[in-house]
Amino acid sequence: FFENLLWQASSIRDRDCFSSCLPGQVAGPHLATDDIAGVAAAWLQRDDWTDTQAVSLLGPNDLTFDEIARLLSAHLGRTIRHECLAPEAYRTELLGAGCSASAAQGLIDMYAHLENGYADDPFADRLLTPTSLEDWLRRQPALAPLTAGATP
Repeated sequence: FFENLLWQASSIRDRDCFSSCLPGQVAGPHLATDDIAGVAAAWLQRDDWTDTQAVSLLGPNDLTFDEIARLLSAHLGRTIRHECLAPEAYRTELLGAGCSASAAQGLIDMYAHLENGYADDPFADRLLTPTSLEDWLRRQPALAPLTAGATP
């Protein structure tokens, strides 16, 4: 989720860096939770929904963390870099930022899955989750203090 970047707002502010335990050149799905909520609400309103259907939600396109760093840099007006950490170091960073142990483990497991060969779902409708990272960044008041020239 794009919102996972918010866990690292202080690192982005203080170190011009965000991290994961996934190499920066590995692509994977990233999406906005608002898009997920919209899809869920639409399904809950359907008369034909039987509570047994899975819907793959992948975002408008796969991104690498190196690409996310470039987009963050353009949005914030300064160079932001991605740092690939060992899983235990990443867990420590997430826990220090207030992430729960189960959420941290979930991220570590997801990144391991992506690194080991994520396969795109050929039936996923990427139009269901249209929010791009650029659009999501523009809608984040929590990131406004991180832009170049902002006063702390």
